[in-house]
Amino acid sequence: MPTIISKPSHAISSVISQLEEDIKKHGLKAGDRLQPVRDLAARYGVSYVTMQKSVNLLNHKGLLEVKRGSGVFVKAQSGNNGSDERGFIFYLILAGYDCDMARFPVYAKMLYGIENEVANFGGKLVVVRVANETEVEKIDGDADGYLLFWNDEMPTLKERLHGKPCVWLMGIDKQWGDHITFNDFSVGKVVCEYFSDKKYSKVAYVGAGLGANHERKVGFEYYAKRRGLDITYMLDEKAIEKGKLGDRFNSTIIDRWLDCILDPAERYDAVFVEMDSMAVWVYNAMERRGVSVGKDIEIVGCNCEESLLSSLPKMPTTVDIHSEEIGAMGIEHILWRKRNLSADRRVIKIEPSIRVFQDDMK
Repeated sequence: MPTIISKPSHAISSVISQLEEDIKKHGLKAGDRLQPVRDLAARYGVSYVTMQKSVNLLNHKGLLEVKRGSGVFVKAQSGNNGSDERGFIFYLILAGYDCDMARFPVYAKMLYGIENEVANFGGKLVVVRVANETEVEKIDGDADGYLLFWNDEMPTLKERLHGKPCVWLMGIDKQWGDHITFNDFSVGKVVCEYFSDKKYSKVAYVGAGLGANHERKVGFEYYAKRRGLDITYMLDEKAIEKGKLGDRFNSTIIDRWLDCILDPAERYDAVFVEMDSMAVWVYNAMERRGVSVGKDIEIVGCNCEESLLSSLPKMPTTVDIHSEEIGAMGIEHILWRKRNLSADRRVIKIEPSIRVFQDDMK
């Protein structure tokens, strides 16, 4: 059975009720202009963000009309559009994904962003696992929109959702439906800028550079050369041969990497590990060899998985790919697409940023 997640936002619901009541009480008609959002926020005693989300929800429901550069207006009613009676219903389709998202903090943060935004819009989220073609029929065709995650190797999935608001989250571009992700190529940029600012010269890339991480590796190589960094690649050849990285990392492979990285003749300044889950392994392996991470050598990870990194004596620097924001944007974009079905397909990439936890504690 699908998992239904519903967490109503009382603040937004209260503002919407008050705003609707005031529109009726003051006899506002279609075309009448409301106060600016900032003034409305002060009037109702809420934050600007809460007021903006309330206005956006009423805009999506067809009760208000937001005109860029002009303001917010009462909209003429032309009957019930469905969503205003039952509330918004969103599907999160885990296509071919059979793991618990909570196992991977980067995906758990994305799910949290989705849930939060659904709650802000007073909607309901239905999570459906579609393992193969035969399970596509689990998907109800009457939802307001569909978030998709993992893979698209199911022709019937594309057929079933044809003409409906669909947004793929993260991963490789699937070439159908809209796509919201992070700029993986720019991960290399922010890491190399960080290394340059720290005056590092000799660095290593640790990982496999496969799948979605391929752009990460290519970007790192491109920007490292521009910054004049001396790079060595410590790659998992077995994973490359198989075409995928396993859930767990072979300690023998990590030891071989460390033999190279910690060779006194080489004197590496820093290591970029393409995933935080792997960075934890590398960090612990270095500590077992008596290496002081952060003093003798620096490790930089990626994905900003604080729950993993917090298990270490000192949380290493990482790249924040903003997975929570990606989840929230997915919901907002579905509602935009619902009103703009004929608009061209869109691919939105969020720029990553460096996250230095030692700075957070100052």
